[in-house]
Amino acid sequence: MSGRVGDLSPKQEEILAEVINISFWSFAFHKQLTSPLSLYDLKP
Repeated sequence: MSGRVGDLSPKQEEILAEVINISFWSFAFHKQLTSPLSLYDLKP
C-alpha cells in the first residue's frame, strides 16, 4: 500500500481533482479580492 493517488479508483481521482481545483480557485478568488495584483502572481 503506497498511498499514491494512482491507488484511487478513476472516479475518486476525478472527484479529488475537482475538489482541489475548486479549492484552488476559491483561494485564488479570495486572494484576488484582498489584493488585485495577486492573480498575476499565480500565473505560471
